[in-house]
Amino acid sequence: MNAIGGGIMTDVGKRGLLTELNEIYRIHDLDLSAVNLEICPEDTMFTKGDEDHYFNVGLSCLKSILLALSSAQKDKSGIKTILDFPSGWGRELRFIKAYFPDAEITAGDLEEGALRFCKDQFDAVPLLSRKDFSRITLVKKFDLIWCGSLLTHLNEDKALELLNFFHEALNEDGILSFTSQGRFSNYLLDSGKCNYGLEGAECQTLMQQYELRGYGFVNYLGAEDYGISLIKPSHIIKMTERNKNWKLIMYSEKKYDNHQDVISFLKEPVSNICMRPWLDRWIKRQESEKL
Repeated sequence: MNAIGGGIMTDVGKRGLLTELNEIYRIHDLDLSAVNLEICPEDTMFTKGDEDHYFNVGLSCLKSILLALSSAQKDKSGIKTILDFPSGWGRELRFIKAYFPDAEITAGDLEEGALRFCKDQFDAVPLLSRKDFSRITLVKKFDLIWCGSLLTHLNEDKALELLNFFHEALNEDGILSFTSQGRFSNYLLDSGKCNYGLEGAECQTLMQQYELRGYGFVNYLGAEDYGISLIKPSHIIKMTERNKNWKLIMYSEKKYDNHQDVISFLKEPVSNICMRPWLDRWIKRQESEKL
């Protein structure tokens, strides 16, 4: 490994690592040389010496976004404004910036220091978040919103509040992609392979809620409205199907970092039908038969 004293990987080593990781994701039109490699020492998502996982998360985010674009039959040229929420210190934002260099990107987070870093390093417009999502002030709407690992820490009421915020923040025909913890995370808990920082009794409560209600949640010790959630795929649909302007375009299990599920919606009325000649004729025939 290309490293200097203290086990810190050099930029040459990081570039080589990105090349290796992208052999997995095969994002051939990503200019890896455009990826900003600066990692803030205050970034709690980074553990020294764990660059491979850190960059893998970012690449898996970008791959998920591109799959959503493909599902919506869109290309990058139509994405002019992007919101990364929460942005943290740019773990995923650096890849979004490299792939969409001409888009105006907004970084949303509770941490003001993280927002300053994203502004300085990635030219991101800062958006200070609030614990009450309905009180966040928006000055623009977005063509694309990415939300990596936030619903995974929210109870159902807060998750619905967040999804409502995203719906309001999107332009018409805009795309939302977010992550959740579903069947694989339930397996990790049930098998004892991972406890997500919870005690045994809390793990049992979480899994019981997941099985009974479809949405399990327990707070972290000492926290309020912030902990670990498990959500069944069917419950994600239940939470969103009442909104007639959400069109589900993708549900991919374990797509994010080979762990969390990725769900993507298009802000479009479900009544919108892409007309084809045969379908148009069939609809007209059905309407005439009713007369």
